[in-house]
Amino acid sequence: LALLDTMRCRRLNPNLISYNESISVHEQAGFWTAALGLLTELQDVALEPDAVSFNAVISCCGSNWRLASALLYDMRDRRFQPSA
Repeated sequence: LALLDTMRCRRLNPNLISYNESISVHEQAGFWTAALGLLTELQDVALEPDAVSFNAVISCCGSNWRLASALLYDMRDRRFQPSA
């Protein structure tokens, strides 16, 4: 999250790679709610998430199978292949 904040402070617009990196950091830490928040924010700033975005969030869902299932359906609708 510091990456995105730093970019904004320097008047740089985070791109999909920046968001995916931040999502992956939260995934590695097991912070699925923060990762999901970044996935939502990504779409709010008019960036289109990709398979990397979804896979990272899904892989940190843990026992929250309903959320993982909903994300998988969203991926399918976007014609992405899950790998998580």
